[in-house]
Amino acid sequence: MTPSYRYLFFLGKPASGKGTQIRLLLERFEGRTFSTGDALKDHIARGTPLGKKVKEVINAGKLVSDDIVMDLFRDAAEHLQTPVGQALFLVDGFPRTIGQYELLKSYLAEKGVSHLFLYFTVEDTLVLRRLSGRLVCNGCFAPFTAGRDNAEEGGTCPQCRKGVLVRRSDDNETAIQKRLAEYRSLTEPMIERIAAEEQERFFEIDGARTAGVIFEELIQMKPFADLQKRRN
Repeated sequence: MTPSYRYLFFLGKPASGKGTQIRLLLERFEGRTFSTGDALKDHIARGTPLGKKVKEVINAGKLVSDDIVMDLFRDAAEHLQTPVGQALFLVDGFPRTIGQYELLKSYLAEKGVSHLFLYFTVEDTLVLRRLSGRLVCNGCFAPFTAGRDNAEEGGTCPQCRKGVLVRRSDDNETAIQKRLAEYRSLTEPMIERIAAEEQERFFEIDGARTAGVIFEELIQMKPFADLQKRRN
């Protein structure tokens, strides 16, 4: 079988469990990740042509367009190293709008890559509760819950062993409610479109359950059957 990546798109509200499952999957299988926020920071820090374009948009007080977000994704996808066997390309929180999905749909059709959409469902009350205890590594950006997995604010990241666990400045109720309103306005209509058009490639995941239960359910899915396990 020709070595290749399987694209998994993780969709859902903030704190629906996407980041945790991506972390667990990367501990088990070979793979790479993409998130729009991390890509923005990386390109700006490296001063790439795309990063300079993004910086100009942000400095002008404008929103980064769907076209630019798609350029960030395309750049990451086209610079993936060839895996030893079958591997995962785990995409966190992209696409987020109908416009982004339409661009992505054209790209996936052009490249003919294997892909799935995993939609994590949670109630708003659980999002608020989870975000109030969320910690994020300032190095690898992996998410953790305070008091679990040896995660403590100001402590060393259990994943990369280098970064420090901190609280995000926007993890407060006012900011969270704003993000949820944006999600309902921009992302929920897109998810309805994806569910209707992708069908056999679209799966709903109950994100209210514990991370371990969700993980065991995920790895029983067909796409994980012949994946290359991570080398120690």
